[in-house]
Amino acid sequence: MSEERIPFDYDKYAADPNAWKLYDDNDDQVVAVFRSYNPGDNYDLKGIVQLGHVPADRPQYMERTWTTSGMYSRNDSESLLNIVSMEPVEVKKPVVPTVKLHTPAKLRNLYYDAQRNRVTMSMSDYTDYESAQLVAAKEIKSNPDKEHLCVFSMADHPQIREVLIARGLAEVELDDH
Repeated sequence: MSEERIPFDYDKYAADPNAWKLYDDNDDQVVAVFRSYNPGDNYDLKGIVQLGHVPADRPQYMERTWTTSGMYSRNDSESLLNIVSMEPVEVKKPVVPTVKLHTPAKLRNLYYDAQRNRVTMSMSDYTDYESAQLVAAKEIKSNPDKEHLCVFSMADHPQIREVLIARGLAEVELDDH
């Protein structure tokens, strides 16, 4: 058993399944485990084991069932198919790209006109959300058939963002912290 491996503990595993690798007593890795909620099942866990004694270029898998204590067979605590250990793995936070604009983007209001069954955009643009919201409130008050949908920036639209990036007016930044 690896120095980092600890005895299998289903509750600890279930709290964060992506943070653990599970192993049976053959040292085969359990690559998928999920809870069985079928009342007729005798075993609470189902999963897939990647067999370790086969060539790496032709992996083979086997489906198995276990109790939450990791037992493959309820009567055999010495079975080589029991889940016996777990090893912590580093869970990496995904890198989320952001777009940094090199030019200011104006805000606009978007409305739904129920009488005409049409979505319209304000022709006026705003530099802050508060101003846009104030104008939208006045517009709705003067025209009850309109519904204010949102305040948006043209730079938030994925196609416009791609054009800005392509023209050098924006760039993608990756936050890998």
